[in-house]
Amino acid sequence: MQGVPFEWMAPARSNVPPPYWITYFGDIYSGTYIDFHQANDRFFILSNNQFHDYQALKTHTLEAYQKIAWEIRDPKIIYKYIPRTEALGNETMPQSYSRDWNKKMKRMFIFGAGASAFCSFNDTQDLINNSVLKPPTGYEIFDGRFDPISLKYAGAIASIPDFEAMERDIEGCLEDDWSFIRNSYSPHITARHLNIQFYLQNLFSQISEEVTQKYFRYNLYARLANKLLNAISGGNEQVSIVSFNYDTILDTFLERAMQVKFSKMSDYIDSKRNNILLLKPHGSSNWGWPFMMERIGNMNGKSLPEFLYEKKYVPSYIYYYLLGDYKKMIWEKSWGYEQDMNPNNMGRFTINKNVIEVIDKLSQKKYLPALQLPYRDKDEFVMPFTHYEALTNAFRETEELFLIGWKGNEDGFNRLMKTHAYGIKKIVIVNPDSATVIKNLSQYINLSGGQNSPTIEIVPGFKEFVIDKLDNYLKN
Repeated sequence: MQGVPFEWMAPARSNVPPPYWITYFGDIYSGTYIDFHQANDRFFILSNNQFHDYQALKTHTLEAYQKIAWEIRDPKIIYKYIPRTEALGNETMPQSYSRDWNKKMKRMFIFGAGASAFCSFNDTQDLINNSVLKPPTGYEIFDGRFDPISLKYAGAIASIPDFEAMERDIEGCLEDDWSFIRNSYSPHITARHLNIQFYLQNLFSQISEEVTQKYFRYNLYARLANKLLNAISGGNEQVSIVSFNYDTILDTFLERAMQVKFSKMSDYIDSKRNNILLLKPHGSSNWGWPFMMERIGNMNGKSLPEFLYEKKYVPSYIYYYLLGDYKKMIWEKSWGYEQDMNPNNMGRFTINKNVIEVIDKLSQKKYLPALQLPYRDKDEFVMPFTHYEALTNAFRETEELFLIGWKGNEDGFNRLMKTHAYGIKKIVIVNPDSATVIKNLSQYINLSGGQNSPTIEIVPGFKEFVIDKLDNYLKN
């Protein structure tokens, strides 16, 4: 491939560890350069754990290479090439999450955007529906009603015409962007995406405050939290809750019900203190990585989102310099976790999720939002690896799944569920479009109705589920 430095093509030697390939968008691969002569417009990075698969190939096709190695179509995608003389990141194992193993965790509740959008009962839902800050479903994230917020973020404004042109298929549009980012050096797109993260953080922070402060009297999350605690109080049961929502509405009502505060990341999964664990695979509007502001310097009166957008800093520069060095911002053990998430078992390093913090509004710190952009099929979580361990352990114990306002379309999450949740006996779908949920889940869970298939029950609405049905489900 033209434009590839000669040292990149050095042959693999058994006594020399593979180098680090740091992409401009922040992923870090460790492996050996290989090319494919029938497609001389790209090369591949083959990691050691895929070397046996490479040797076992009977036919060398482009499709086969794409399943065992990282494809690079533009040399400029590699931000930095580092010969491997020592470990790049931090090998320190974070403290494992605190678990009370005397208590069972047979029930898991999974919440999507539909739950927050319709989280009230009585006439309060009408008030929320008419509020400018009503929690949005996926295609509503950039609604015109949010323009007073979006107008503060130039990257969000630049993207909105594309969303509208694609009939508000925001996930599809961002996935197209992601294809450009992976396949060509596109710092203008990564700058927009970073700016959108700041927009989403601001938007969902305001939405969370609006709902929890104005509409707390008739809130379904509050009723659900109280009912769950009453049902498991004094017994030997705990409950896991998974939320794919950026907002902190559910979080706040859980804090109020349990009389706790999620002030640090370990608080969400401390099952020795709390009987309800809260897991947020896509991140949260109150999570972030703290910036080293002394490395940013004078922003000339601009806000941090404005400054970063105008500079068009690539993610690698932000992740591995403005947030900290490679030792801090890479965790060596993350390779296996990322490999577990990948559909083809390809490992990589990403920004260190173990150093995400709960944002302290009273401090002077500035944070990079810890939010996963709504890509359609992105195989990544934005939560600490201790939370990942808590999730996989919860899957192993889960017998009953309650899916509230969730479409069941998170591929990475669903693959983990398929691998680890082998004891599911009942699935309750709380969604007016249950057929779509069943269709999405049937790729990962046997829903044929046979002997080993879980039973399926359908409840059309969140209100009916909490007010009328939940007590009976919790009696079993």
